[in-house]
Amino acid sequence: MINVLKFADGSDLNIYEDSWKHLQAHPEITIQLLAVATAKIKPNPHQTENQGATIDLISEYGMWGIGNLIELENPVEITEITQFQFRRGRVSPTHVSSGVGKPTSLITIYFKKEDSENSYELKTAYASIGKSPGKEPICPSINPHTDVGKLERLKALESWSRYALIADPELPVFESSWGEMLLKYDNVYHQAE
Repeated sequence: MINVLKFADGSDLNIYEDSWKHLQAHPEITIQLLAVATAKIKPNPHQTENQGATIDLISEYGMWGIGNLIELENPVEITEITQFQFRRGRVSPTHVSSGVGKPTSLITIYFKKEDSENSYELKTAYASIGKSPGKEPICPSINPHTDVGKLERLKALESWSRYALIADPELPVFESSWGEMLLKYDNVYHQAE
C-alpha cells in the first residue's frame, strides 16, 4: 500500500501500488490534492460498485490543473480511422486527439468499497472539466464475454466516440479504428471462456 487518506466520514481511501501506477497517466494528481479532495467526500457505504465524486478545489489551489478531455464536433464511427495512444501505466490504448486542455479547479475521484466496513480502494483520479464519458471501452471492469459486459462496452463505445483525451506530446500516437482496437485488445483484461 502506498498511502491511506481519510474521507469526510472518517472511512479510509486506500491507495495501492496498482492505483498509483494507473495515476501515471494523470501526473497532475498528487497525494496532497487527493487528501484535500477526499476529506470533502462522503462515500455511500451501501454501494458496492465504483463511486465517483467531482470536487472543486478553487479555494485551496485555484486553477491547479488542465482538463485534458475534449468533446468532438462529430462522433467517430466504429470503422473510422482515428488516433490512439498508450498512456503511461496503461496496457490498452486510449482515444486521443490534438488540442489544448482547459484550466480547471476540479478533481474527479473514483473509488470502490473494499471488504472492510470503512475502507475503499482508489480506482482513478484526474483533473476534470466537469464532464465524464465514463469507462473506456477497453477497461478492466468491463468483461466483454458476459451479457452485462457487452452492454457496458456498447455504452462506453457510444460515449467515447464523442470524446477523446488530448494526446500526450511525449508519447507516440498511432492511427486505427475503434473496431480494430476492440478486436486486438478485447482479451487484454478478460480471457474468453
